Amino acid sequence: MKPVVGIIFNPYARINREQKNRQIHLIEEILGEKALVRVTWSQEDIIPALKEFKEAGIKIIGISGGDGTISSVVSAYINSFSDLEVPIIVPMKGGTMNIVASEVGIKTNQAETCIILSKYLEDGTVPIIEKGTLRITDLRYSHPRYAFSWADGLIYRFIKHYYKEGGGKAKALKLMFKTAFLYFINPNNSYFSEIKSKVYIDAEEIPFQSHLLIFSSSLEKTVFGFRVFKEKIETGENFGVLYVKYSFLQKSFYRIPLLLYFGINTDPSKIVISQVAKTLTVDGNRGYTFDGEVYDPDKEGYVKLEAGPKIKIISPKGKPTSICS
Repeated sequence: MKPVVGIIFNPYARINREQKNRQIHLIEEILGEKALVRVTWSQEDIIPALKEFKEAGIKIIGISGGDGTISSVVSAYINSFSDLEVPIIVPMKGGTMNIVASEVGIKTNQAETCIILSKYLEDGTVPIIEKGTLRITDLRYSHPRYAFSWADGLIYRFIKHYYKEGGGKAKALKLMFKTAFLYFINPNNSYFSEIKSKVYIDAEEIPFQSHLLIFSSSLEKTVFGFRVFKEKIETGENFGVLYVKYSFLQKSFYRIPLLLYFGINTDPSKIVISQVAKTLTVDGNRGYTFDGEVYDPDKEGYVKLEAGPKIKIISPKGKPTSICS
């Protein structure tokens, strides 16, 4: 049987790191000759694997890793084959952060996902949902990056600290409580300092010279099911932007849990802005995180976010689509 699925296996992803051989064996055993499995030990290994998949006529790419691995694969494909549509992807929940998988309703582990995928392939149809991406242009990179979420400021500091703690949901919750406690006992701690920068949302300059954090996403929900955007995100057309000043944190600290779950409204004073946008630019950026990956530059720079291409993702909530040629 001709392979239909190409698997990108990230051996450094959290779940794979401790049981690499077992995970590879399970994937190969379940999917058999339907799949090509390629282990990518570095970013440089991704493009050769994708070229092999392209030449083999692969229609579906399974990504054994987390959100960061998905971003790396999608970015590599678009930057290498800009004239081609990205194949259908399957998030396999192998990483520390698996927000994309949660967004599209995938709750199974890697082996269970492969079993379900195998049944889809036998039927010749797969359920598809489309999600938009963010196109991240940063001259400190040689190519644009494509991701589903981006953040700077306090969230960027939090993610850096989170990885030092080892990752995982339990560690994330513990760190959230520690951060809240730190603010309670010392709200002037440098952890909560603002970043000096000029920010433009859809070319409109925000009337402040610094901010606490910016969070942008093409997804409706974030980690722990937080739904911070009240405006509807149009897939492939725009994305959500949350801009926060330190004064909003002071004003709303005790209401933050409710706001994270039920959405945040823009304040007339613009100390918090929550809206959808087609572009976001930050002039004076000093580091950020996208899909769980951390970019820690040695100099400040200019970052532009735009609505990126739609990506087809296998989802139990999706519309059945034939993959027979």
